[in-house]
Amino acid sequence: MGDGKLYKDHLSAMFQQLHRRGKYKSVVAYISACISGNIFSSFNELYKNMNIYAMTSSNETEISFRNLEDAFLEVSLGNFFDLAWIQDSWMYDRRNRSLEQQYEKVKEIVGRPSFHQRRSTVMQYGKKEITNEPLASYHGFTGLESRKDK
Repeated sequence: MGDGKLYKDHLSAMFQQLHRRGKYKSVVAYISACISGNIFSSFNELYKNMNIYAMTSSNETEISFRNLEDAFLEVSLGNFFDLAWIQDSWMYDRRNRSLEQQYEKVKEIVGRPSFHQRRSTVMQYGKKEITNEPLASYHGFTGLESRKDK
């Protein structure tokens, strides 16, 4: 492990240990990486039973395209998946926006053909019933609802 990489077996072992110790009620994870669906697909049933929900930037076999790059700095700033879910978390009142609504919007944005016609398939894994809950349950109350009063 110690090489800075995330391995699905290590992630699964960590979640299992936390679950056994009762360290969480439920978990929401956003994973942005090429073939990120592969991290969760083989443990999907296990994660359902452990109250873990994950949204990934791509499925089990595809590259997570649509990187945003700064040509001047010659650096990758992320991809549209990252920007889409973060922006969605800030644009809406998190108390009234469900994880499912966020997933549908992020999936639509990331799935649109870009200038280069590259896109990836946003996926859901684990306990999908969690998606009925409001974003505020996992992101806190600091999105749009806090800016309306100012």
